[in-house]
Amino acid sequence: MVGRGRPPPPPQVARDEGIRPRRRNMEDEENMYGKLKFNMPKFKGEDDAEAYLSWALKVDKIFRIHNYSGAKKVAMASLEFEDYANTWWEQVVTLREEKGDPPIDTWEDMKEEMQARFVPTHYKTDLFNKLQKLKQGTKTVEEFFKEMELTMMRANIQESENQTIARFFNGLNYPIKKIVEFQPYSNMVELVHQASKAERQVNEDIPTSSTYQHQSTWYVEHQDHGEDDTSWSREGEEQLIEKMYTELDPKSPQERKEEKGTASPEPGLTGLLTGPPGPGRPAS
Repeated sequence: MVGRGRPPPPPQVARDEGIRPRRRNMEDEENMYGKLKFNMPKFKGEDDAEAYLSWALKVDKIFRIHNYSGAKKVAMASLEFEDYANTWWEQVVTLREEKGDPPIDTWEDMKEEMQARFVPTHYKTDLFNKLQKLKQGTKTVEEFFKEMELTMMRANIQESENQTIARFFNGLNYPIKKIVEFQPYSNMVELVHQASKAERQVNEDIPTSSTYQHQSTWYVEHQDHGEDDTSWSREGEEQLIEKMYTELDPKSPQERKEEKGTASPEPGLTGLLTGPPGPGRPAS
């Protein structure tokens, strides 16, 4: 019985009640993911922004499924530093202690410190410039798309799907682009599939693999010089065909004429290289 004027005692709280929710969360995570085995990726501190960004992405994935404290995340990540990265991080920790600054005890703060060191300030500008100039060239359609997509993600470019579709379509090689132009697609994935299908068709129609290499080189050279790949002049295609013949057969044009008379180039070659009829180009 409580005496008069004396307040009732505070309710008894279990000593471990405050940590129960966290323990339950950890148990829930174990039930969801199981006891995953993993190895923290190593980081050497290479002079390569891509190496750091790839490492940070892998570590992010590990920490997303484990409820570690911030300090433990920092300790786990730094344990896998090697070579320059290990020496650099120890110096960062020592200098902060000497200055009386608080230690880096969250993963986000650690990433911020590392990004300032291993990702140069001009990195995003370089990505923007790369993206503006990116063309398929000698890459496959799938390689071209993945490079474009990865560059956009690294540069954190936010644009509509229609803008991305236009960017990808305009970077395709001319024969593939001309086939895809008349194919149905409603989104980026469908466009990539149509472009890959067109690529297979172009490869099947090309007489030899060496011819395709010559053709791809011609595209890259002309695109690098800022020329419009849709302006197919008669003079340009004759020069291209002559170049291919010269590399395949070292004889002079006059010698080939004397041997073959007025024979036309290889069957299928002219049609692939000249493109569709246009201004100043009669249909054959």
